[in-house]
Amino acid sequence: VGSAILGAHLCAARRYGEAVAHLRSALAAEPDVYLFQVFLGAALEQQGDHAGAIRELERAVAMETNNDDLYQLAHAYGTAGRRQDFNRVMRQMRSRRELSFMPAGNIAIAFAGMGERDSAFHWLDLALEDHSESLTLLRVDPALDPLRSDPRFDRILRRVHLLD
Repeated sequence: VGSAILGAHLCAARRYGEAVAHLRSALAAEPDVYLFQVFLGAALEQQGDHAGAIRELERAVAMETNNDDLYQLAHAYGTAGRRQDFNRVMRQMRSRRELSFMPAGNIAIAFAGMGERDSAFHWLDLALEDHSESLTLLRVDPALDPLRSDPRFDRILRRVHLLD
């Protein structure tokens, strides 16, 4: 798990090439750790390799069916312009939210990938109410970069005490 966290930190630092190399090496040594594929998919997506990102994220979701990383896959479908796939995964996420567990913050990130800013901010507001873990990464998560120029983003940061 430590290798997965290092990969995530490299992504957050926008060091995508290093993240990809590290996570590919980690996957070669331990191919059954789905988190390696999640973070590798995220790094590939940020590099613009949508096909590679989706391939890794689809594998990760298939490996660990009870995870909440569907949002990463939805985000990748969104940035790749694959609306139909995005909508299919969003239905799964909303169903999970109703029946068991799916943090509002994850749904917000998915909408950010599709470029649906109003929906992303709606779900970020809900994330504040349900104390979504993803809020701890607001300042560094590259998946939220498209929202940073919107004044609502600073409002959210202030509400979680990440901006003075």
